[in-house]
Amino acid sequence: MIVRSVNPANGQVIQEFKSSSEEEIHLAIHRARQTFDSVWSATTAQQRVELFNRLARIITEQTESLLDLILLEMGKPRGLGAFEVDDIVAGIGHLSSELLKQKRLEFPIDSDVYPQTTVELPLVPMGVVGIISPWNFPFWTPMTNIVPALLAGNTVVFKPDEHTTLMGLRIKELFDQAGFPSGVFSVIVGSEDVGKTLVASEVDKIVLTGSIAAGADVLRRAGIKPALLELGGNDPAIVCDDADLDQAVAAICWGAVYNAGQACNGIKRVFVHADVADEFIKRAVKYVSQLQRGRDYGPIIDEQARATIVQRVQDAAKGGAKLILGGDLPLAEGFWLDPILLVYNNDDLLLTCEETFGPVIPIRVVASNEEAIRLANQTGFGLGANVWTRDIDTGRRLAMQLQSKMVCVNEALFGLPGGEYWGGWRNSGLPTTENRLMSFLKRKLLVTHAGSTPRSWWFPEGFHW
Repeated sequence: MIVRSVNPANGQVIQEFKSSSEEEIHLAIHRARQTFDSVWSATTAQQRVELFNRLARIITEQTESLLDLILLEMGKPRGLGAFEVDDIVAGIGHLSSELLKQKRLEFPIDSDVYPQTTVELPLVPMGVVGIISPWNFPFWTPMTNIVPALLAGNTVVFKPDEHTTLMGLRIKELFDQAGFPSGVFSVIVGSEDVGKTLVASEVDKIVLTGSIAAGADVLRRAGIKPALLELGGNDPAIVCDDADLDQAVAAICWGAVYNAGQACNGIKRVFVHADVADEFIKRAVKYVSQLQRGRDYGPIIDEQARATIVQRVQDAAKGGAKLILGGDLPLAEGFWLDPILLVYNNDDLLLTCEETFGPVIPIRVVASNEEAIRLANQTGFGLGANVWTRDIDTGRRLAMQLQSKMVCVNEALFGLPGGEYWGGWRNSGLPTTENRLMSFLKRKLLVTHAGSTPRSWWFPEGFHW
């Protein structure tokens, strides 16, 4: 099967790739297993950190060409793409420091009952990790898993999304240039069938960033192996009656249109108190009207994705939503879609009930904070959320009521370096641990008896050799 990298700004094919065969996939896993057993698991934490320090320098040196590739293959403007590179470099430093702080734990036991005995709880790598990543953050998202997995001592087989195959192969080049041993990090290419083969294979852990449907499919195919699933979001923003509207409008419009709305933690539902709704909408229209195509946002990834967004907006209008701004397809090459702002009061719209991956700002006017919380939590998602108020105590109280893992008060799209503690509740994710590095380590129970006296309970009473 052939997959294509297409420039979404003009619709032109950049390059075609032949999908990895089933034999090639299993060969990559076999090599990863051999390398883990013979080379990589024997390295020290310090040795791995030194390799990653070299990698961070190489990434920094090649930032401009990485931004060029993100723009070419995914359409993200260079100013927005810089986050992907800068944050991973910061994340390498943070995770490397965390790795070197790891200590061998001992569990206290009764020395009278168990003389000359120690119980330790060392951390060990899982083995071979299979990672499947999406196209919307083609450098940042895969690296938030690849970096901690390899730092922890695992080997990795990585399948990038077929839309961003070039970036997946470029990441492999970076690791090669940094001097990582052959077999530590491998890339396979292709679409869903390649990912499904990887999921069902003999890897020791599978990591997927994708849709809820893809996550459910992983659980069906993976068998009995750990899975880290980072799935979609339908993040709400609540604007209280005392909010600083200049601040709230700027952050919410940015949070909804950033990356052309193609972000799982982007703001996708806005609940505005009735007392400030008219003013909020007026300012939002003014703010969004000043955004420029190609500078402040890029195109949608492909025509099918764009058509889905437009269809949902049209259905919302038929369902009573009032279209305030946008909604027409630009007369331009590629898959562009300008920001759309609408006001709705029908809480059963597909546009707002499902994750809509586009530059859409759906505004729902509410009578109280309590109504806003109820509607915000009326979803199967639980990734992120935002609250806007001048009263910090109120903001924190509302934040704690929201059924989302990552909640900001007077902030939007906040993230820790390298994706640390990133994830969601409910259908938005299935983490195996909270800490990024610990997601790729497992705890062993190691009992050592240094004495030579048999335990009294090992043999029948009166037994003699």
